[in-house]
Order: sequence, then structure tokens, then C-alpha cells
Amino acid sequence: MKQFSIAAVLLLTLLITLAACQTNRMTQRTSTEIPADFSLTIQRTGCRGRCPIYQLSIDYTGQVVYTGERFTDLTGTYEKKLETAQLLAVVKYLDEKQFWAMDSVYDQPGVMDVPAVTVASTSGGRTHQVRARFNVPEEVVTFYEQLEVLIGPAGYTKREE
Repeated sequence: MKQFSIAAVLLLTLLITLAACQTNRMTQRTSTEIPADFSLTIQRTGCRGRCPIYQLSIDYTGQVVYTGERFTDLTGTYEKKLETAQLLAVVKYLDEKQFWAMDSVYDQPGVMDVPAVTVASTSGGRTHQVRARFNVPEEVVTFYEQLEVLIGPAGYTKREE
């Protein structure tokens, strides 16, 4: 769980950093409704070392599916359900930190053995993906970390397969 939390913090830091670099402002969500098309996926890729590899997906109902592959506290597929307020906080966070205006890629070709973090979301008819691997602004790293904090590392139950 500790590696998942660290990865979550790093991921959120990455996204927040990116959001702070943006100069245009998106209209902030004031509604208390979750868009029917809302989805969010966070994926962390590996490296030649002990970098955690996992994917986390959330749908508009708040259903979270976490699949840990290697170097995570949770290996296998786990699920949990977010409370409506927690899910709404995630949806609002994407708007507040201007996820939709972030660059799609933070990378440097030719650099090897660096894990990537990808966040993809659809909400209110918008779809955007941010892949951060190298030369990632600090506010983007903070964004990734905080996003995973909002989702929370606790409350998962192993999926029966």
C-alpha cells in the first residue's frame, strides 16, 4: 500500500505542476452532478528497476478498479466504490487544476528507462489524456499525486476471478 501511496503522490504532483503552467482558465464546475460520460484512468508504467506498474479506472458511478501488476502493495485486481462527494471532488479537481488545458505529452525522446504516468479522462463531452515521463513540471507531478490522494488508497477489496 505504501508504494501505491507514493506512486499516487508522485502522479498527482505531476499533474498539478502541469496545471499551474497553463495560462488559460477553464470554467469551474459548479454543478453537483457527475457527468454521465465521466471516466478517469491513471496508468503507471514500469522501468528496469522496481517502479510500480498499475492501472486505476473510475466510472461515472464511482466504481474504481485497480489492477496492480508489479512492485505495488496490491497485486491483482481490486475494487471499491467512491462516495458521491468523493467522486464529485475528483471531477471538480480536474476542472480546478485545468486538466483539460494541460499538454498531452511531457517527455524527451531518447531517454530510456523512465516510467510514465498517463491520466486520461472523459467528462461533459470532453476527452483528454496527459502522458508524463520526462521533463515534467513540478505542478504536474503535484496534480497526479493529489488526484490519487482524492481517490484514496484504502477500501479496496480483491475481485473474485
